[in-house]
Amino acid sequence: MAKDGNLDFKSLTAKEVNLNNHSAQEIEVACYSRNQAILYIRKFNYGRALAHLFVALRLIPEWREELRNVFWQSLSFGCQELACKGRLHETISLRKDALLFYPDDEIMLMDLGSTYFKLDDTEQSLDYYQKALQACPSLLPASRAIQSIYNKHVERWHFRMLNDGERNGAYHKAILHRLHEGYSTVLDVGTGTGLLSIFAAVGGAENIWACESNKFIFKIAQSVLAANNVSHRINLINKHSSYISIPSDISEKVSMIITEVFDAGLVGEGVLPMLLHAWENLLIPPTEVTSNCKEPSKNKGGIVLPYSATVWVAAIQCINIARRHRLLPNVCLCCSDENTPLSFHYGKIELCKFCEAPRKFEPEDILYHLNGVSVASVLSEPYTTEDLENVAFGYELLSKPVKVFEINFNSIEELKSFNQGRLRNAPILINTNGSVDAIASWFHLNLDNNGTVISTAPFKEEGLYHSVCWHQAIFPMPCPRKVCPGNEINLQLQINKDVFEITDLGFAAGQDVSPDHLLLVSEKIISFLNNKTWMKALNTAAIGLLRDFNLDSSSNHKILDLSPFPILGLRILKDFKNWNLVANCETQMDEEYIRAVARNNSIEERQIQFVRSEILEEKIADDYFNVICIDIVDPSGELSELSLERIPFLLNRLSANGYMVPHSLSFECQLVDSDKLVSQSQVKSDESMQNFNITEFMNKFAVDYHLHTSRQGLHCKPLSDCFEIFQMRVDSICEKNLEEISVTTTDSGTVAGILYSFNLVLRPGMRPISTSCQDSHYDQAAILFSLDVLAGTEITLKCLFWSGLLDIKPSTEVFTQQK
Repeated sequence: MAKDGNLDFKSLTAKEVNLNNHSAQEIEVACYSRNQAILYIRKFNYGRALAHLFVALRLIPEWREELRNVFWQSLSFGCQELACKGRLHETISLRKDALLFYPDDEIMLMDLGSTYFKLDDTEQSLDYYQKALQACPSLLPASRAIQSIYNKHVERWHFRMLNDGERNGAYHKAILHRLHEGYSTVLDVGTGTGLLSIFAAVGGAENIWACESNKFIFKIAQSVLAANNVSHRINLINKHSSYISIPSDISEKVSMIITEVFDAGLVGEGVLPMLLHAWENLLIPPTEVTSNCKEPSKNKGGIVLPYSATVWVAAIQCINIARRHRLLPNVCLCCSDENTPLSFHYGKIELCKFCEAPRKFEPEDILYHLNGVSVASVLSEPYTTEDLENVAFGYELLSKPVKVFEINFNSIEELKSFNQGRLRNAPILINTNGSVDAIASWFHLNLDNNGTVISTAPFKEEGLYHSVCWHQAIFPMPCPRKVCPGNEINLQLQINKDVFEITDLGFAAGQDVSPDHLLLVSEKIISFLNNKTWMKALNTAAIGLLRDFNLDSSSNHKILDLSPFPILGLRILKDFKNWNLVANCETQMDEEYIRAVARNNSIEERQIQFVRSEILEEKIADDYFNVICIDIVDPSGELSELSLERIPFLLNRLSANGYMVPHSLSFECQLVDSDKLVSQSQVKSDESMQNFNITEFMNKFAVDYHLHTSRQGLHCKPLSDCFEIFQMRVDSICEKNLEEISVTTTDSGTVAGILYSFNLVLRPGMRPISTSCQDSHYDQAAILFSLDVLAGTEITLKCLFWSGLLDIKPSTEVFTQQK
């Protein structure tokens, strides 16, 4: 049996075995076991087949190469059966036994790494992935799996933070100031790479302890401290601060705690309970604060750096945020001849500034807007985050920023008050026409109470250090909020322990902002339906498919639509009552909305069946479909792993002459120069960290790919025209493919990598649709490498496609040419 599943070997007889190496009894038992394995494979009983193969190979090791494929197939299916029964640990024993016969089989090593990964055993998983890569250096799935582990345990914001020279410089200055005041015993909480502890060490601190709970980061910190010759000065502890005790971990209470455990919403990483625990157990108690003294008396009490923080909010308009969080209207209803509203351009499309709808009517073939109903995304967290400075198509402040909270980290009473929950009403006065898409929030960190203040605002503020490593907290508006100068938004906000939330997005009485009904659905549905380019293409595909089938009313047909929202299926059902739709739907709210849209388009409910993703194969195992529509691209910008895994099963459920949608795809690529892309993916130099040696240790965990990239928000310089690689049909996506292509640069610069998206052909004969279209619900991805080029340079690129993954590297000749 080959790895494609086809049985292709014959039973082996005793006379074909070297009688000098084995006894007659060994040969007889081995041949019997081998033949039994064949019988069990034909019965799809892979567990029993595997047991017989183990016996055969133990007795006749010479059969290893001949039986490699059939052994791997039996092992794979046998382990799948055990995994389905929740017996993952047993699969590890089986796979390890298999390695006794095939110690250098990269696929078996890869599978063992994947099993350990599912069991959350990172060290073992990483070990086996690395062994697989050693066995086959070009094994892209193993390489990408290793990098996924790096992404998980050394999160990318570490790179942004270390590249943030303004933030690092501000902390350095504040730490030196406090040390000069006499706060000489230090605990650095959440030390990361140890940079702030190094600042304290070279600044003359007497005793320094630094704690870091992440094992990966802790090991990086050990290397960093040693390389900078401060290991003897800094006591590194692999614990969360709440588990640190005196004297087992630190010898005494410290006079200063340094920390930066802040998220975009300030308190989301648990800084409040952490500091309360520290004040009670690890920090010298504060002295009494007199009326004319704003901080503890020097050298008599402990202190926290940063000293305090203030939280700011403002109303913003941002079409990119709106498109992800509420269903936008398909035409502006604010227009009249007497009073034409303000507008702005979303790419080439003119949108009304108040309702954010096109000024030109664009009819819908499927009416998914419901009268009197606003459809918005349900949020799993109190806020999302956004890099407003680089958001695609920008943003606009509709109000002046308002200070809503100030937290003194050196006041135990204040910390307790916020930790137990503190409400605040905050009126925001609108000063610009527009639509409020969200409330944005950021904070100022008053590091030393001596003028050293970091701002995480999306704009520079005079006299403050402008940090770019923290993004802004975003509270999206679920309903349209048309505003004019003088309007007031009465917010109610709360900080409670590790949660910052807006509990009321209320507007002043009399403002028409609430719909008759608000329907909350999954975010993926909202961004999908707001992609008007995609909606038009799906409608065109539906019309073409119906024409291809040349249907008559007496035939019954079925469509399986696994898109975020079954536009293609509903469009077909709208014209033909003899079609039935099976649609993927994950929540009751999503199902309610799909049913409402069906009624809105005179589609009968009996025509629609819903199925959850986790039981899809079980539910449709006996069904055949004329059309199957899959979501082949993941929102992150790469091919969907789940969809690729399902393709073989779905092809077996496709009727004769049926259609898979999309029909085919290709990668659309472009060489780009982008400083932002580099700073998100690796540490650029030690210069941003006061020239301490950190870069070489962090960049061991840098990865060569980047997901969730926005072409519009990247602010990159194109260094080539777009080029296309790997054109393939979706129903025959190959396991592995190699391609070499020559690309001529159009400009001079430093290549940061290759930005790529997908061109999808929904049905034969249609024009391709790009996942990087202006209103796309997909992000783009990037393959990273660095190369200095001049305009007109010809670069040879080696492209590898393997199991849905893409890798592109310039040939070594290019590097030689550029030297």
